[in-house]
Amino acid sequence: MQKYEYYLKDKTLGFDDGVKILKSRYPNKVFIGWPPIAYSQEENINLLSELNKFNVRTEQVEILPKDYDLYINQVNYHKKYPNYYPSNYYEKTFEHFLAFKFLNPKKDDKFIDIGAENSPHADIFSKLTGCHGYVQDIMLKPGIHGRNIGCDASMIPVENGFFDSILVACAIEHFENDSDMKFVKEASRILKSSGKILILPLYMHNHPFYVADPIFSVPGNVNFCENQNIYCVKDWGNRQGRFYSPQTLHNRLIEGNSNNMEFKVIYIKNFNKINPSIYCRFALLGTKK
Repeated sequence: MQKYEYYLKDKTLGFDDGVKILKSRYPNKVFIGWPPIAYSQEENINLLSELNKFNVRTEQVEILPKDYDLYINQVNYHKKYPNYYPSNYYEKTFEHFLAFKFLNPKKDDKFIDIGAENSPHADIFSKLTGCHGYVQDIMLKPGIHGRNIGCDASMIPVENGFFDSILVACAIEHFENDSDMKFVKEASRILKSSGKILILPLYMHNHPFYVADPIFSVPGNVNFCENQNIYCVKDWGNRQGRFYSPQTLHNRLIEGNSNNMEFKVIYIKNFNKINPSIYCRFALLGTKK
């Protein structure tokens, strides 16, 4: 995929026409508007129970607001990163806090932020701990240039066991076709023994589906699984967003990597108590055996 292709948009294609094209390709599976997504405690606990049926380990975590506040003060976002997602400040900084907590980078560790775009993760973690932070994105110049790595996430040009930790924040849901599965295999290759990978938010529901903006997904020739619903959202601006069910999460990301990786799904019980705008409720944490 070349750099410009990911954001390819047919300026002559309207939203309604895009929906019609998707309906012609996926009869009875295309809908307009956001899917009904509940965030009730009962639904979340039910998802954990379903995960356990597939022998997926789960852990429930409660975040102390004082710990989040301490992290925010350490980073000093308003001064150092004043223009980073100001309209979604609490969600983004909460994701950063969780990544820092669960990955726990140390001085001289090698850390990589996958699909980083303009994320300050690597910069923040390097400044707080002295780790060596790298950023990967398909939109970057191909190859390794300082801390920037331009490549497909399933083919990262480093040797085996290069990284101590990997973060995938707001990215895995956009990995198309089987690229999410290929990436997790690649992550197990580039991680050191006992290294960790964190994927968050982990978008889950009791059945798998996609969210899409057809004016991007149609000209981008995105292929969707024929047995999963597609919810078309006007002006969303993304080709696809994948929601996993407990079964598809197990089958796609965990089962094929269980020989050398141990995974658990973390449920943040009080995710919306830090701030009502926060929606990161699940994360997937993997450790290299």
